[in-house]
Amino acid sequence: MTLVVNRVEPTENGKGRVIESSEAAVRFDVDTVLMTPFDSLGNIERSRELVAELQSVLNDDYVELLRNRWRRVRARRTGEWRQQDWAHIDT
Repeated sequence: MTLVVNRVEPTENGKGRVIESSEAAVRFDVDTVLMTPFDSLGNIERSRELVAELQSVLNDDYVELLRNRWRRVRARRTGEWRQQDWAHIDT
């Protein structure tokens, strides 16, 4: 999975407001917990800093939360094709 981190300020409605965009991304392997800088946004140095920041704050609970979230999203995406009506396609 690729993580893009933004700094968020809490709001009264509980959703939060982005106050600073990161311009950095990190590849995160949920199985091995390996993080690597990812230059998709054009700032590899900031991506390296982000890896260090995430490694300092990610504990087992956060990793498990990300792992479960990724697996739910991945399972939902892979099963979508089965729910489509493919009868209109001439095979």
